[in-house]
Parts: sequence; structure tokens; C-alpha cells
Amino acid sequence: MLPAPHGKGHFVPVRPDLKLHVVNSGPRNGEALILLHGYPEFWWSWRHQIACFTEVGYHVIVPDLRGFNYSDKPPHGYDPTTLAGDIIGLMDAFGLAEATIIGHDYGGFVAYVLAQLHPERLKKFVVISAIPPDIWPTIKHSGRLTMQFLSKLGQLGHFVGAPLIGRANQIVGMGRVMLWLAHEKDKFPHPIRHTFSQAYARSARTATAYVRDVTVWLQKNVPDNLTIPHPMLLMWPENDFMAPLRATQHYQKHLPNGVLVTIPNSGHWPQQEQPDFINRHILDFLRQF
Repeated sequence: MLPAPHGKGHFVPVRPDLKLHVVNSGPRNGEALILLHGYPEFWWSWRHQIACFTEVGYHVIVPDLRGFNYSDKPPHGYDPTTLAGDIIGLMDAFGLAEATIIGHDYGGFVAYVLAQLHPERLKKFVVISAIPPDIWPTIKHSGRLTMQFLSKLGQLGHFVGAPLIGRANQIVGMGRVMLWLAHEKDKFPHPIRHTFSQAYARSARTATAYVRDVTVWLQKNVPDNLTIPHPMLLMWPENDFMAPLRATQHYQKHLPNGVLVTIPNSGHWPQQEQPDFINRHILDFLRQF
């Protein structure tokens, strides 16, 4: 049985100085699926998938990424390379030689980096609403001064803005932001929005560190010719104005074994807006490859 949204699963040491809060379900001898949430969510955004995948025999492992909800909140390490290392540590803690990774938004970004840095540890992966890697070099080479400016802005935003963001969450509520980015707004009644606002309140001071660290990472760590050969399902909402569908235009060049599925009637939160569609296509993909 899953914990309540504000309940706790268990804490897994993934590094000597870092524990992640993890909810896991299903048989330990089942094929392992690791679900990585986006920014600024937490494990509960996968509630519909956890129940579905567990029911058909998968071992489903869902962490709160570092800095979010109940996971540890160190001052640094919010770049994709470090986060990918966190997930390798999580796999080691569960005794997994390999696993299928399913990532949404920033969790999908981390999945791409896992495929690049630790290809032998990924069996397959699914990415939802996360920019394909052919766009990264464009961001990297968008101008040295521009990237330096964004980096400094991210640092300033973290050190000055974190307390303000925490206060803004109390006034505006992260739930309203989620509603704004949703297409199927009826899937986010007040109790759902309130749940995400409360979880984000535990994360506001470290959430800004993601912006700070990823802008620095983009300048130094993005290869110009990144190709990912793994079997991959790329899922993209038709109505996600945060990440428009046209971002997938050249995906096959760098994802030769990738399959693109567009998600109808969904904004930026498809695993919550269209869970049946998401679950069906992911299960079909897992069984096919």
C-alpha cells in the first residue's frame, strides 16, 4: 500500500552524505522501473503509474530527487551529472545491475544524462516532456556571454530569491502554477493542488539551486554530438506550451531507436492529466522491446 501524499516511504543512502526519500512497490524480483519526477514535483506525481505498473508485476521505485520533499537538501549538486550519479547510487542500494528509467520534465533530462554517462546501467527508458538532446548544443552555443549571464542570474536567484520563493509559494501556491500549465484543469482540484503546494513548501530553498547549477552545467558538459542508442519512448503533450511539440522535430537524428508518441488533450503534467493513455503506451513499449 502506498503512503499518503504527505506520508513517508523510506530513506535510502545513495551516497555517504545523501539519503533520498523513496516510495517503492511491487515484487522485488520484478523488472525494475525507476520513475523520476519533474521540477518542482515529488514522488506523488507518479501515483497513477505506481499503482498500474505494480499491478502487472513490475518493481516500481520512485524517489524524491535531492532537494525535494523529504529527500536530503545539500547546498550543491543539482546539476544533471550529479543527479544521475544519485540514481546510480539508488540502483546500487537496491542491488540493481540495470533498470528502466522513466522521467518527466527535469527527471527526463536526468534520464538522458544517465544514458550518456552510464549506458550499461539502462535497460530502456521513457522520457515525457523533456527536451531531446539535439537541442542541448544549441543552448550551449547560444553565446558565451548569454550563458555566463544566465549562470550569474541563476546564482543570484538562488542566494537572494530562495526565501522570496518560499514566501511566494505561501501566497500564490505552487498548485496554481500547476493549474496554469495544465490543459485538463479538472484533474487538479484544490486538494490536489494543495498537496503539491505543501510538498513544494518543503523544497523552496533548494528548488532555486536547480536553476543555478543547470546553467553552469550546460556550459561545460554538453557534448556536441550526443547519440543515445537505447530503446526509448519519447512522449510529448500536444498542448504543452512550456515545451512545444516542435522541440521533437529532429529527435530521430540523436535517438535512432526512439519512438515518438504525442499525447492528446494534455498540458505539462501528462502522467496526471492522461494517466490511462500514458500507462497503456508505456506498458506496450516495455513489452515490445
